[in-house]
Amino acid sequence: MRLLEDIKAIFRKDWKLFLIINAIYFGAILLGAVIALVYPDLQMSMIAATGQTYGSGGVYASIGDAYTSGNVVMAAIATFLVNFIPGTLLMIVLPSLILPFWALLFCTFRALIWGVMLVVPVPGVLPLSTLAPHYLTLVLEGEAYIIAMFACTRGLIALLQPKAFGTDSRLQAYKQAIIDNGKLLLVVALVLAVAATYEAIEVIAVAGVAGGASSGELSGAGFGANSSYSNWWQNIESNSTTWTTFNLTAGKPARAQFNSEGSPIDVMVMDQDNYTAFDAGGSNWSAYVAANDTVSVIFDFTPTHDDTYWFVVKNDGNAMTRIHAQLRYQV
Repeated sequence: MRLLEDIKAIFRKDWKLFLIINAIYFGAILLGAVIALVYPDLQMSMIAATGQTYGSGGVYASIGDAYTSGNVVMAAIATFLVNFIPGTLLMIVLPSLILPFWALLFCTFRALIWGVMLVVPVPGVLPLSTLAPHYLTLVLEGEAYIIAMFACTRGLIALLQPKAFGTDSRLQAYKQAIIDNGKLLLVVALVLAVAATYEAIEVIAVAGVAGGASSGELSGAGFGANSSYSNWWQNIESNSTTWTTFNLTAGKPARAQFNSEGSPIDVMVMDQDNYTAFDAGGSNWSAYVAANDTVSVIFDFTPTHDDTYWFVVKNDGNAMTRIHAQLRYQV
């Protein structure tokens, strides 16, 4: 098949460039992991921001809904569409047609973000048991984006060194690079399809995102259309504390629900200053909401000032427990 031979020829011709881009991309992920080790609060804030992005009302609400539904096929399709259309075509390929160096910079930065968020385990939030199977997702999706980077970076080379494409004309070399880019996008789509299928199985069937102590979607009555909804699960080890953060606005009502499928839990909501005092082990702190020894609690509260609010959950039991938490708030 001519198309397959053309694709093989591209990789044979520029295999050194392909290896260099692999090294840059995965090197950025490792650098991100080091940053997460040095600045763990940065990792937590980015994880919380991602939860808001994929919650209902977030930028990618459809993909979050597909995963929480527990439907592997729909989750795989949603993941593929998001990763290929906005994630590759709109964010990488099209901008690179205007700025040929864009793909290299953007994808390296995105790999750095992935490294900060998704490599270092966070007890109770992203334990190693959850992260370990997801490492393959990082590799598969990463390789797809590397191929897109490779394709777009060849356009930059075409402009700088047209003779590498067998011509003295930069225009002709760039045209050829664009044609090759289209062929390589087929490979990108194939790898992303495999990655999306694995990720859907891994997250739903292995990590169990759709399982656990489910309580149905938290009511949004009284919040109106301009509200955000987040929905998450966490495993909390025995005798430990975990947390999730959200940026809330003064005077905007919020409603939260926490359900434990095992041990009773303590739930507290604090602003940044009170959480800092709590985390330091002092006694000079207070919580806007506090519920002790509960397996199911729902509460409304209104932030008094713009701040990062910490939803803290303590498990004082002798066994790990799994919680289902939901938050709806006006924006």
